[in-house]
Amino acid sequence: MSKIAYAFQDPNDQLFNSSVEKELAWSMKQAKLPEDEIARRTEAALKEFGLAEFRDLNPYDLSLSGKKLLTIASALVLDPEVCLLDEPLMSLDYPGRCLVTRLLEKRLAQGKTVIMITHDMDWLAENCQEVYAMSQGHLVYHARFTSSLVTRSFWTAWAFCRPRPGSSASCWGLSRRSFR
Repeated sequence: MSKIAYAFQDPNDQLFNSSVEKELAWSMKQAKLPEDEIARRTEAALKEFGLAEFRDLNPYDLSLSGKKLLTIASALVLDPEVCLLDEPLMSLDYPGRCLVTRLLEKRLAQGKTVIMITHDMDWLAENCQEVYAMSQGHLVYHARFTSSLVTRSFWTAWAFCRPRPGSSASCWGLSRRSFR
């Protein structure tokens, strides 16, 4: 259907429809999907992202975590080959982080590509298989993300904060390093 979908870092910059349901349906209407397909996908996304009870609510009346889930759902509802997510875990509570992680793992299992922009080193260390590091708009590092990569020199060379030992990501049981 769609080749690339994008979810903004700040959900307030992305949301503009008068209801959660309309927000989810908007991109599909732009892609001229049949109305029955739009209804089916919208209903599925509402349930999958835990937003069904908020379907008639104005997106700006959602919590920040709810808005973030809605922007991610709005991107994924298009079923793109590549999903680009800017700080998708920002402002999510623990259940929201687990939900997004599981849903992204599901997309990867379907052969889709997920590209994330993140500063969450704990999550990155536990879940990603490949890392690209940028500095001042330039690619400065690229490698498969393996245990041998997680060395003091890597973290200090690029002034990254190392993941915390026993980080919350490792406690979630989400350690498959499946993301790019």
